Amino acid sequence: MEVKAPAHANTAFSIIALSITSLAFLLSPSAVATQPSQCDSVRYVSIDLGVLSQEFPFSSAQNLNDRGQVIGTSSVSESTGRGFIWDCERGMENIGALAPDDFVSFPLDINDRGEIVGLDNDLQGSERAFIWDPKRGMRAITGLASAYGISNAGQVLGGSEGVIHLWTAQNGAIPLESVIGVGPIQGAQIDASGRIGGVIGDIGSTQFFTWTSRHGVRLLGATPSDASRTDVEAVNARGDLSGILNFFDSGVITPYLLRANGELELLAANAPRSAASAHSINDRRQIVGRMLEDDESFYLWDPTNGLRDLNEVLYGSPDGDGEARITQVAAINDAGWIAASVQSATSGTVRAHLFVAVPGGNHKYDAISHWKGPRLCRALDKLRDQSRRCDEAALR
Repeated sequence: MEVKAPAHANTAFSIIALSITSLAFLLSPSAVATQPSQCDSVRYVSIDLGVLSQEFPFSSAQNLNDRGQVIGTSSVSESTGRGFIWDCERGMENIGALAPDDFVSFPLDINDRGEIVGLDNDLQGSERAFIWDPKRGMRAITGLASAYGISNAGQVLGGSEGVIHLWTAQNGAIPLESVIGVGPIQGAQIDASGRIGGVIGDIGSTQFFTWTSRHGVRLLGATPSDASRTDVEAVNARGDLSGILNFFDSGVITPYLLRANGELELLAANAPRSAASAHSINDRRQIVGRMLEDDESFYLWDPTNGLRDLNEVLYGSPDGDGEARITQVAAINDAGWIAASVQSATSGTVRAHLFVAVPGGNHKYDAISHWKGPRLCRALDKLRDQSRRCDEAALR
C-alpha cells in the first residue's frame, strides 16, 4: 500500500481585460474551448432550515442525501427532542418518535428515496433502532439495537449485541459476516448505492475492504501497522473510504482517504491532536470532518485544495462572518452541498443549515435563504444540474 503526503494545489485566477479588437478571437471555437469554465470556482449560499419549536429554538443537522433533503434533531420542549426532515417543498417536518413520551429521536442517515434510519431513546435511556418513511411514518426495526446507514435499496446497516448486522425488510437482520462470507468485521459503513466498506480481520492484522452484492469482497490492503486504531466513517460509490487513524505513540489522530486502488493518503498528519473525524465523503472525494487540537475546528478536504478550514471556506474567516459560525459539520453530498449546524453570534442559538455550492460563484442566488416552496426547489434543481454538468465535463 502506498502512503503519500497530503497534496495541496493552488489555483491562480486572473482577471483579463478584454478589448473590442480581441472579441473576434474569443468567439472562435478554439478560443472558447480554452476559456475559464464556470466550474473552476465555487461559492456557497446558506439556507437556515429552521426549528420545530419557536419556544425552544434549537436544531442540529445530522445528514443529507443527493436530493438535498436534510435530517437532524430539534428541541420540542425543555427536555425532549424530535428528529426532523427538511426539504425545499415542505420545509422542516417532525418525524416523531416510537412512543409519544420518548426522550429524543436521532435520525442518522437518509437515502435518496427519503427513507430515514436512526435511534430512539426512551425516558429510561433504552435505545431502539427505527426506520421512517413519508407514507408509513416511524417504526421499530426488529433485530437491531442501532441503525446508522441505509442504501437506496433499503438495506440497513446497524448493530445488535456488539455485532454488525445488515437488515432488509425481506430477510430481517443478518450478521454482516454471514452476508459477505468473511470476518471478523471490526467496523463498517454503507453508502446509498449499497456498497459497504470497513475494516476486517483480527486485531493486529486488519485490512480495509469493500463489498457489493454484485462483486463480493474486495481487499484494499492492510491498515497501517503503527496505528493503534483504525476507524472507517464513510464510503462512497467509487469504493473510496474515509475515516480516522490513531497513532498512539506520536499522539497524532488524523483523518485519511483510502482510494479504491488501495492508495492511502493522510489528510492531517503533522500535529498531535486529541480528536478527529471524517464524517462524510462524496463521489468527488470531498471530505468533511472535525479536528480538535488546542481548539475545535471543522474542515473541508478535496484532492485539489487539500485541507481547508470550513468556516473560512463558507464565511471567509476561521471565526465565521461575525454573525454566525459553524459549530458542527454533518455531511456533504455529491453536489458538494454541506449540512451543518450554525451558531448565531448575537443570540447564541444553534440551528441547522444547508450550504449550497454555486458553480461559477453566480450572485443571483445570494437571496436563496429567503426563498420558499417552488421557487426554492427550482433554484436547487438548477444548481444540482449545474453541478452534475461540471462533474461530466471534468471526466471528459
